Amino acid sequence: MEAPAEPGEARGLGITAVLLAPTFLLGATWLAWQSDPAALGSALRLVDVVTARLWTVFLFGVLPGIAALLLIYPPAWPTIRLWWKRAGRRLSFDRKEARDLHQRLGEFENARGLESLGELYLNGGQEQFAVGPLIKAVELDPESARSHYLLSRALVRFSKLEDAYASVYRALKLDQDVAFGEAWLHAGEIALKLGFDQDAANAATQHEKRFGTTIRGLYLHARAAHALGDMDERGRALTRLLELPPEQSKTFTPEEALARARTKIARATGRRP
Repeated sequence: MEAPAEPGEARGLGITAVLLAPTFLLGATWLAWQSDPAALGSALRLVDVVTARLWTVFLFGVLPGIAALLLIYPPAWPTIRLWWKRAGRRLSFDRKEARDLHQRLGEFENARGLESLGELYLNGGQEQFAVGPLIKAVELDPESARSHYLLSRALVRFSKLEDAYASVYRALKLDQDVAFGEAWLHAGEIALKLGFDQDAANAATQHEKRFGTTIRGLYLHARAAHALGDMDERGRALTRLLELPPEQSKTFTPEEALARARTKIARATGRRP
């Protein structure tokens, strides 16, 4: 399961692209006019010249800038990998499967089917459609820890942190092993955002106690310790984090790589991880 995204992350990227695109095009047009003023008299010639200048700006301005960013700012590449992963999930979302499940539920609505539908939407990046089925699933089966956990994940995407916090802790009260430890990490992330620093530290401790030492668990632990002002514990957690190998494969996942990159910056600057 991917780490919860920051609220408004996708919206912020979209707004940035919308604002930069006209500036990029106007800059290329200005370069075209500077190099060939006569081009403004012919639409086709202007398009040709502007296109050439766009490629020039991209090759000699944008690409070196991206390369410099990747070299100077370690979290840049893991962040791009994480965005790419989320975009891939949205693009690969199976709408036919969702429609078929909707039709079956129309004939016989049940908690397990609604939970499956909500999870399908959630994992496909369609959180706006996940909330409704998951709320119904919880209403039909209030003892389902997984439904509460999935609902919490969906609510986070809409910045409903208090409701998400209540849902995930209801899930953990029902089953402390729900989602194989992801629920503890999720609860800790929400607690930090709400300022419940001790709860975040407790969530990190419970995660390590029940599921062992992980990169993301130690990253949560270090952030909670920093928030509580325990710099010694923060330092120990960051040191242990960098000593860990990848958890499930030969390479670090985007979430693990991002935690490691931010850890290196935190150790070098003394700032919050």
